[in-house]
Amino acid sequence: MSAIAGMICWTQKEFDSQPLFTMSRAMLLRGGAQRRAYLHGSVALVQNDEKTATSKFPLTLTEDGNPLSAVIDGTPRLLPSGEDLGEALYDPTDASTLLRAYRLLGNTLADALDGEFALAIADEKRGELYLAKDRNGSRPIFYYKDERAFFFASELRALLRTQGGLFRIDAGALRTHLISPCGTYFAEDLYRDANALPDGYSAVFSRLGLRLFPNQPKVPQASPSRVSAIPFPEFYVPEEEELASMLTELLFAFETPEFDYLMPTLLHDLSMRRERGTPSRLIIEDPTLCMSVRYAQTRADRIGTMKKLTLIPTVPERFFVKERDLRRLEKTMRSLLASTDTAVLRSLLGETWDREILREKNTVSRIRREAMAYQTLLWIEHFPLLLS
Repeated sequence: MSAIAGMICWTQKEFDSQPLFTMSRAMLLRGGAQRRAYLHGSVALVQNDEKTATSKFPLTLTEDGNPLSAVIDGTPRLLPSGEDLGEALYDPTDASTLLRAYRLLGNTLADALDGEFALAIADEKRGELYLAKDRNGSRPIFYYKDERAFFFASELRALLRTQGGLFRIDAGALRTHLISPCGTYFAEDLYRDANALPDGYSAVFSRLGLRLFPNQPKVPQASPSRVSAIPFPEFYVPEEEELASMLTELLFAFETPEFDYLMPTLLHDLSMRRERGTPSRLIIEDPTLCMSVRYAQTRADRIGTMKKLTLIPTVPERFFVKERDLRRLEKTMRSLLASTDTAVLRSLLGETWDREILREKNTVSRIRREAMAYQTLLWIEHFPLLLS
């Protein structure tokens, strides 16, 4: 898996490279430490890959004095037939295939693509940046724009590290998020100035502004490759120090407070299996899929990225957690929360926030609210947030 990012300002003659590398460093968990960058005039692109990656992006193709530059996360595949594009575009050894296809198809390129991908192509002659994302949303793209420039990245934290002082948190949405059902809110819903490219959409940024439009794919969705299946593991209750580490991992995976009561079990199980030599693609029976498909898919992407796994969530046939295990988890969670300075939470959520949590009768809901309150403290500590 790769991480991509970039900055475009068509009125600027040259970019300072420091913000670009700040974004790159912020995405090491997702993309790895092998970094390549492209800076030319008003365009700055960067891509992180694993050390073993064979890709050579950012890729630049120049023909007739028109440079095209691309960064790609994933493996987009062109139409299996050369009917529309010409047989020469289907040589798998030709690294410039995608850019040559863009020359012919322009902003309809994603209509001729299949597979899992998020990509960005800078067309310097036309003064446009083209973004595209596959229909399943397997690779995220976040973006931010102001009156002069456009910034995008695979991870929201990359934008926070460079534009964080400008990002505002919707305090009302945050308070609602902390008490709402699992999968109700996402990072782009809480950061008022950040946006996510929708699944199955493309976007073009030019001097005329930003335009989003849905892709019109010409091929059926490819069937998934063979994977290994794992039943949902026995519920695991971590110790306080381990729980704090897990909650921190989750916060940095989602860039917002996020928790469901089976998450520690999943993280612990995957960590142990990875140490034993796990296959790279795993089906996880996931009860959160019943609550929110989007949440389950997002979580599989974020946590899978951190654990270097491809997680495919499916609805379990049955799952059961003993009440005594939930009570043990809540006891650990309360102890962890009691060790923190909650003055910030009182100012944000009100003086009675703790008592309101305790009045919740559902054990699962109480654990979730306590865990997310703890994550909110970490969030405010680690990110430059503006509450509005």
